[in-house]
Amino acid sequence: MLVPGHELEQRLQARDGDWLVQSAQLRQTAGFEFAGEADRLMAIVLAGCDGRRTLGELVNELARGLNTDPGIISPCLDVFRRLLQMGFLTSEQRLNSPLAS
Repeated sequence: MLVPGHELEQRLQARDGDWLVQSAQLRQTAGFEFAGEADRLMAIVLAGCDGRRTLGELVNELARGLNTDPGIISPCLDVFRRLLQMGFLTSEQRLNSPLAS
């Protein structure tokens, strides 16, 4: 689940009557500030990190939407593990543990 104190910033460029994302940064705004590049797929999966589905379910859903094999998208799981370790995300298990109180 996404943790408060973070933002996703996109830089758009007008091209052929439409807006195209030129770059996107995921930024931690609370505590030790940190920013890293985020691609389109990462932004889509992050938007789904609302605590109702597992990350695996989100990856499978994204793969179905893109009509591709989940194995192509599953390498992004390592990135999400790092985001979890860095505090950008939290798991329901951590929120519900006695240590979270």
